[in-house]
Amino acid sequence: AELTLLADQRVVSSWLIDQFTVVLSGLVSQYPRARLVDARSALPRQNQWANEIHPTATGFKRIAVDYWAPVLVDLLQ
Repeated sequence: AELTLLADQRVVSSWLIDQFTVVLSGLVSQYPRARLVDARSALPRQNQWANEIHPTATGFKRIAVDYWAPVLVDLLQ
C-alpha cells in the first residue's frame, strides 16, 4: 500500500505543479522581462528525486546547469 501512496503523491504533485506552471505562464506573458524556467522534464528517473517535489543534490545541480544557467546567461547579455 505504501508504494501506491507514493505513486498517488507523485501524480497529485505533478498535477499541482502543472497547474502552477499554467498560472505562472500567464503572469510571465504579461511582463517582457520575466522568465519561466520550466524544468518539469529535467529529471525523468525516480532516483533523481528525494521526494515528490524535491530533487536530490545531483538533480538540483542538473536543473541549475541545464535550465537556469542558460536563462541567466541570456539575461546578462
